[in-house]
Amino acid sequence: MFVQVAKAIGCNVIAVVKRDSQVTLARKKGAYEVVQITKVKDPVEAVRELSPERRGADVAIEAVGRPEAWEWAVQMVRKGGTVNFFGGCAAGTKVQLDTNRLHYSEITLKATFHHTPETVRRAFGLIAEKKVCGNDYITGEAPLSRLQEVLRHMLNRNGDIKTAIIPGH
Repeated sequence: MFVQVAKAIGCNVIAVVKRDSQVTLARKKGAYEVVQITKVKDPVEAVRELSPERRGADVAIEAVGRPEAWEWAVQMVRKGGTVNFFGGCAAGTKVQLDTNRLHYSEITLKATFHHTPETVRRAFGLIAEKKVCGNDYITGEAPLSRLQEVLRHMLNRNGDIKTAIIPGH
């Protein structure tokens, strides 16, 4: 969804993904380039290689909640860039960051957990303008009776985006 929204507001998006299905979806949603971490030696270098003059991304949004992705995001942004840690890691998780890079490159780090009324209005606007379609992100359906199985499946980071739970089935 970040790819689609960033594209809708005029960004050139470099999506960083793991699975083949995510490559296809990122391209479909408007990614300018896609880096598949299983196909490159160094994801950070792959992103920098795709940015103007290898300077790095203006903004990096980490959305998977994995410590290595948090560390990569900081290395992927340009001097003066911003990192948004959207994906929350498990409680107690630690990451290592180069304080010299943060300080002297003036990198801004943000964590996003909740939203404001303005971001909700903008999101509804993108949906109303049909720039974002929520149904695009439902990759499966299951009856309420299979909820526990679906939740266990999600714990394995199976590649599904969202599974609609259908009550009464």
